[in-house]
Amino acid sequence: MKKVIPFTKTIPFETMIAEITDIEVKHNLEFNSKYDVSGNILVDGKYKMTDASQIEEDFHYELPFTINID
Repeated sequence: MKKVIPFTKTIPFETMIAEITDIEVKHNLEFNSKYDVSGNILVDGKYKMTDASQIEEDFHYELPFTINID
């Protein structure tokens, strides 16, 4: 059985963003029980603050989640 589970999260950045130049999304999962999965979505990357900027800033976020499976 396939099931789509929507996940929406706003990620706050410390500065303005003109362009995300690199992004990588990983996850770690843990089965807590037969019907319960939890873990983190790991988002890493680089961005530019302005279009003309040559300097890229790094960012890293861990987004926790818990999913109850029917």
